[in-house]
Amino acid sequence: MAFTIQEIENLANVTLDHHLDRGKIYSQTIQDKPLLKKFDQKAKTFPAGKEFLTVRVKGEYTTTIQGFSHDDTVGYSNPANVKMAVFPYKRIHAGIEVSFDELQRNGISVSDTTTGRNETRHSKREVDALADLFDDKIEDMMEGRSRGMNDMFWRDGSQDSELVPGIKSFILSDPTSATVIGGIDQSTNTWWRNRVNLGLSVASPQNSTIAQALQKEFRQLKRYGSPKHIMFAGQDFLDALEKELRANGTYTDSDGPIKVPLT
Repeated sequence: MAFTIQEIENLANVTLDHHLDRGKIYSQTIQDKPLLKKFDQKAKTFPAGKEFLTVRVKGEYTTTIQGFSHDDTVGYSNPANVKMAVFPYKRIHAGIEVSFDELQRNGISVSDTTTGRNETRHSKREVDALADLFDDKIEDMMEGRSRGMNDMFWRDGSQDSELVPGIKSFILSDPTSATVIGGIDQSTNTWWRNRVNLGLSVASPQNSTIAQALQKEFRQLKRYGSPKHIMFAGQDFLDALEKELRANGTYTDSDGPIKVPLT
């Protein structure tokens, strides 16, 4: 026999729902951020600076060799090829706002009201609090900072002049254009350009167009003494590369698979 309306209302008034993992909040949208991870690993501090960060770079050499014998006249060179790349540094902020009243309603008191430190959890607060409000706000700030920084590093800086221009500000689709990067014109300094290949066809995976292009780029990197590589790729690129690998198979002399982080 089915419950009566009165019995259902009485049950609702005397029984609480069972909350799995009380105090735990499961975020559903956290993603890996491989570019941000690599940038954070390379982060450095600097003591001060008026406005810019500078670095000396060199891509051309003047001195060369000359054969001679006996009292032949030889020539000499006076190298002057050092250039200075200049980048403005930015101040980045991420912060949260929380009132002492909402914390207290969650069973949390802050004894140092000037700095917001020394918070204490009330005894038996678990009777009322399903999750820690303060911990959630801190987690929101940390993840929000990560998402904002990751997005900033992937973009070109045109979205906000107060943010740091990301990799798209110096890795360009047309590196031969007269674009000044760090105060150096890449159109006249070929060594200051990124490499680019926009003509890769994905129409015939059996031709291994992408795989062959990658092999050439790996050889190019090794020419300049960079044995460690990391590659960032979007979904379309990975889909096309996987089609080539499935169509032709792959050979490698390494001990493990090539890892390609998904952006």
